[in-house]
Formats: sequence, C-alpha cells, structure tokens
Amino acid sequence: MNPLSPALLLGFILSTIYAALFHLWGGRTVRDLLLYWIASMVGFAIGHAIGVFTRIPLLEIGQLHVLEGSIGAFIGLAVARAWSQVMFSGKKLESED
Repeated sequence: MNPLSPALLLGFILSTIYAALFHLWGGRTVRDLLLYWIASMVGFAIGHAIGVFTRIPLLEIGQLHVLEGSIGAFIGLAVARAWSQVMFSGKKLESED
C-alpha cells in the first residue's frame, strides 16, 4: 500500500515547480525560495479544497483540481512576494501623520 496518493504527489510536484519558476523570475535568496515554496503549497492546497467543495470539473487530473490549485498557488505566490517586499526590504514604512 502506497502512503502517498498520486493526486497528492502531483500537487506537491506542481506547487514545487511553480515556486521554483517564481523564484527564478524574481527571487533573490534562499529565504525567498523557502517562502515561495511554502506559499505555493498552501495556496495550491486551498485552491484544490475550493475546487473540491465547489465541484467544478474544469481541469481535473484524477482527483486533483489542477486549475483551482494552480490559481491558488499563484495567488499565494503573489501575496508572499508582496509580503516579503514589505517585511524584508530593509526600509521603514513612514506613517502619514
């Protein structure tokens, strides 16, 4: 008996590829790569869960909702990039008083 389902493995592979490509496009450090990988995994899982609950059969491979998961991963990556630019830019945000 295999402990990993094929859908789980494919989701892991796709979200890892998305994170690696996103890091190649705009990452600078290993910290960015780790952040993008986690954000892609979480986003893909949330997107897949939304696909499961809505039961929209747009692009499924077996039990995996690839389209919804991919959209979730890209949203997660965009949020992670914006967050990292604010948190790790080294510049203090000025308040408008």
